[in-house]
Amino acid sequence: MSSSSKNVFQQLRVETQEVFRGANRELRKEARRWPALLALVAIGGAYSVLSDRLTFIPDWLQVTLILVLVIPAIIFRLKGNHFINHLLLLALCCVVTFSEVISIGLLMISLGGKSLEAVTLLKDAAILWGSNIVIFGLWYWQVDGGGPYARSHESCQDYRQQAELLFPCLTVEEQKARFQEWRPGFMDYLFVAFNTSTAFSPTDTPILTTRIKILSMIQSIISLVTLAALAARAINIL
Repeated sequence: MSSSSKNVFQQLRVETQEVFRGANRELRKEARRWPALLALVAIGGAYSVLSDRLTFIPDWLQVTLILVLVIPAIIFRLKGNHFINHLLLLALCCVVTFSEVISIGLLMISLGGKSLEAVTLLKDAAILWGSNIVIFGLWYWQVDGGGPYARSHESCQDYRQQAELLFPCLTVEEQKARFQEWRPGFMDYLFVAFNTSTAFSPTDTPILTTRIKILSMIQSIISLVTLAALAARAINIL
């Protein structure tokens, strides 16, 4: 075999390896969507055990609304229509957020009831507080940088320029080579949401855009109102 033929063969082998590496990276990125689906299941399960006095629609209808949006979103994603998939998931975030706000309002109204048991109040408040974290984790995951599909398929430079949450992995120069292909997953956004509900601010991830700041303020208000409801009831009992 001539040297030119060897060079062509080696170049073809390198290109083939790069294609397979790229395909494996894409498969890994796409597989990371399952935590968000589990989060949606958790939200549906949480509302199924929430007290009836805090829901304005039946439990089965709440779960049905979630499925009506989730199933078409999955179908459009499998067909490659990621724009419609993105819109449906944003609509789903709006639905569960609206339901959360209504439930918080009903919780505040129910505080005047003398027959409200402390255990029931604690359970409902814990469910709403935890659901708030999961819901806004979904919001951040779906909004930041155009959504999970856009983040996965943009180049490293484009993603860093369009990132709306400045995760530490994007700022550590000493580990730049290690995190060159890094993309935030759902757990990263859930961590941001958890910090926002507990500290009422992001602890290690600065917010860069107005829309994420608005979402963070809404989440902090919901969390603060939930905790205030518990404190008010505790003072009332004393």
